[in-house]
Amino acid sequence: MPTPALPIPRRNPKWEPEELILALDAYMRWDGNPPNKQSQCLESLSADIGALRRNLGGFGDAKLRNVNGVYMKLMNFRRFDPRFQSEGKVGLTRGNRLEEAVWDEFYSDRTRLAKAAEDIRVGVRNRTPAISGGGC
Repeated sequence: MPTPALPIPRRNPKWEPEELILALDAYMRWDGNPPNKQSQCLESLSADIGALRRNLGGFGDAKLRNVNGVYMKLMNFRRFDPRFQSEGKVGLTRGNRLEEAVWDEFYSDRTRLAKAAEDIRVGVRNRTPAISGGGC
């Protein structure tokens, strides 16, 4: 008798720390101002985070970690950014505690953040050669 297929969850899985590190690295490289959703850089970041997610054993379809979702995650980081707050802005407020933990761990040490992000990209690249390498 064939094994029944597992139901696909309706919600995307929670973001893992490694995914948030890649997103925060891009946010910092873009100085808190991500390119528009149609940019090749944002599409590459989305593809890289999606590849990482699949390597972490994540489920989901092609919409998993899509450009819109990645862009929103970048906007979630604005709520912690003192540069953004100094302008009287708040960013997106519906994030999670892990975003804050990643922000707190890496905000003041961008060199360490860049190294952690590159280590993650190398690990994914070894399994998925199509990852971009974060060049934008």
